[in-house]
Amino acid sequence: MFFNMGIDITPRLRAIEFLKDVPARAMKAAGKEAIWFSVAAGKPLYLAGEPADTLYFVLSGTLGIFREGVHGKSEFVGHIRSGEPAGEMSLFLGGVDLTGDGVPNDAPHTSSVYALRDTELIGVSRKGWDRMVKAEPELLESMIRVILRRLGKSGDRVASAAPKVFTLVATSPTIDLKLRARSLKQALERLGRKAVIVDEQMGDERPAAYFDE
Repeated sequence: MFFNMGIDITPRLRAIEFLKDVPARAMKAAGKEAIWFSVAAGKPLYLAGEPADTLYFVLSGTLGIFREGVHGKSEFVGHIRSGEPAGEMSLFLGGVDLTGDGVPNDAPHTSSVYALRDTELIGVSRKGWDRMVKAEPELLESMIRVILRRLGKSGDRVASAAPKVFTLVATSPTIDLKLRARSLKQALERLGRKAVIVDEQMGDERPAAYFDE
């Protein structure tokens, strides 16, 4: 992971559609409790069983949710795409005194989340999230809807949040990638889908967020 510390990340919080109605003062206060960082493709954001004390929002990139299935095999559950939260279920379960010692406990994550490609995120602490909810109570209702959708309609979630960007990699120098890309584009267009080919020159200088547009 790569972290950026000591930077005012309030503008990046404001860029998240989910948080657009949070008042400026609460947003600034939450920004002091937040971190801006990136996770490289293939690396975990968090693993099942780890304590949950942070709510994450994807700025760019894609995350994958995995849970332990039958015989201990990891099963893919769905995608988390740009603008969507991660870690919200365990965060809601935590923050309460489960042991009777007067100290709030963090609930463990019930699933593992990995970066499917290089992903940029904002992490908001429980304290920061509470500040925003107090300032904008409707945030709580919106988050509950997200949780219910993920719990009850995981199949729909996988379909609606499927990746929009695919990379073609040649396994031999004799393979004409441009020809293959054009053929794939034409096939998608026949199905009523819109496709754009971004070659190496076009994509080389683009920021990660470009591929989420």
